[in-house]
Amino acid sequence: MPPSRGALESLVESLDATVRLARWDSGGNAAPEPLKKSASQLVQRLGAATRLASGKFVGAPAVVASSDAIRSAVSSIWTRCSRLRATGSGPRARSNSR
Repeated sequence: MPPSRGALESLVESLDATVRLARWDSGGNAAPEPLKKSASQLVQRLGAATRLASGKFVGAPAVVASSDAIRSAVSSIWTRCSRLRATGSGPRARSNSR
């Protein structure tokens, strides 16, 4: 079975929230709590997607190819998020500095 669609949708939601928070121009308004909560779950959701995508899938060639593409994309996202956290500009670094 390919990686769970729900896990991938949750990951995309957290990525979107993280980017939106990074670009947030408050204009005196605090970011909405649901946005902050979703962004704070990025690392957890990325870990879940990584675990799901790391499995070996067998079946129809189209399903295997799709699963391989998802695995590659999740791996790339993991690498980039790790770099951001290491430079102090990622979600975990920002939350620890407050």
